[in-house]
Amino acid sequence: MSIKVITRPTLSNVLTLAELRLHTRIDGTDLDGPLAIALAGAHALAEHYTGTSIGAQVLEVALDAFPDGAIRLLQGPVTSVMSVTYVDAAATVQTMASNGYMLDDFSVPAWLAPALNTGWPDTLATVNAVKVRYNAGVDAVDSAVKSAL
Repeated sequence: MSIKVITRPTLSNVLTLAELRLHTRIDGTDLDGPLAIALAGAHALAEHYTGTSIGAQVLEVALDAFPDGAIRLLQGPVTSVMSVTYVDAAATVQTMASNGYMLDDFSVPAWLAPALNTGWPDTLATVNAVKVRYNAGVDAVDSAVKSAL
């Protein structure tokens, strides 16, 4: 299973340069370029280290087939599922109806399971036959996360 970032978070929604300048006690905007680069690096490191999405973003998980049970959405917090697509046995890309699956966003990591009393459809034996696109993270992060960045 692999995760692809479809839409990256807007870092200025997570931590503004004004907040960063205040925290680092830098006056003026002369160092905004290097501060923005440092913030991007700190953000990437923090996401990698924690396995969470810091800032609202769109992610996509790809699998070669549906699992026997639920699909783990490793990087969260998951706020909603946008789509579940799969390549059916006839090699046609299908989009599942939203009532065909259930999101367990209370668990960490979140899980996506087939709807009650159903199962996942059959897929063609090919790479990345199943793709789950979802929204993760929120822009309103607490002060501890802002300090860590």
